[in-house]
Amino acid sequence: MTIGDWIDRRTPRPPAPLMASLTTALGPAVNEDARGAAAVFLSTAEQMLRDLVAGGDTSRATADTLLTIDALTTYSLESAAEATPSLSAFADEAMTRFASVAAWDDRSLAKGA
Repeated sequence: MTIGDWIDRRTPRPPAPLMASLTTALGPAVNEDARGAAAVFLSTAEQMLRDLVAGGDTSRATADTLLTIDALTTYSLESAAEATPSLSAFADEAMTRFASVAAWDDRSLAKGA
C-alpha cells in the first residue's frame, strides 16, 4: 500500500481541495510505501510550516496551507499509532520539531530587530 492509498482509505475522506493540496505537498512521496508514512507526513508538515513562518505571511491567504499542515500532522500521528512501537516517542519528536520552528523564527526576528 502506498501513502496515497493510505490517505484514500481514511474515513471520512478529505474534501477534494484538501486532498489535492495533500497530494501536491507530498509530491512523489505519495507513491512511497505507507510503512514510512508517519515520517513522510511529519517531515512534509514541518517543512511547510518552516516555509510559512519564513515567509512571514499571516493573512487569511495562508489558511489552506495551515489546513494542509494540520492534516499532515494529524495523519502523521494516526499512521504512527498504526505502525510505530511508541506513539508517545513519535509525538514527542513531532512536538520538538515543531517547537524548533518557533525557536528558529524567534532567533530570526531577534537578528532583524
